[in-house]
Amino acid sequence: MKNTSVGSVDDQRDRPANLIATDHEFSCTGCGFDPAQMQPGRAVSASRSFGRRWREVFAASDTGATDVPAIVSCSEDACWTPIDRAWRAAFVLDSGANALSAVWLRDQPELEQPETGTGGLVSRDIDEALCALSTAGELLARTIEGFGLTGWDRVGIQQGRRVTALHITRAAIHESVHHLRLAADHLRPLGV
Repeated sequence: MKNTSVGSVDDQRDRPANLIATDHEFSCTGCGFDPAQMQPGRAVSASRSFGRRWREVFAASDTGATDVPAIVSCSEDACWTPIDRAWRAAFVLDSGANALSAVWLRDQPELEQPETGTGGLVSRDIDEALCALSTAGELLARTIEGFGLTGWDRVGIQQGRRVTALHITRAAIHESVHHLRLAADHLRPLGV
């Protein structure tokens, strides 16, 4: 079955994703995310790894310094800079944690419609973005841990569709991985 998630169509690679959690049922050809492999325990580890993984992407070759112009500039074929993608990932992780909390606390809560931007969380300060990613990743990890072994089939309503806690978790991890991959692809040709 063809994947219809972000990244499966070339012209969607650089658009901000407006994803519904149920869009994450198939492997993504754009970033390699496989939802079948993303169970709660792995999601906790993945969430906590984003600060480190983004720092690695932003690190310049052997020096460990960051190439600020490359990180804050667009390539000719991309409309999002790597730092915009980092802020989007932080926003998605934070939003995922909030949605999971709502699903845990209430039966079938109406969840906010996903925004397509960064939620107003944009700065050109790399350390600030990395801190936001680490904080949001930790928040999502703790929220996932709060579910324990039960509750993953609890449902929220998002844009008129029923989404489970597991789908919400997978959506947050997938979109964050997707932006990480696109940022790494953007910086790779620059030797960063």
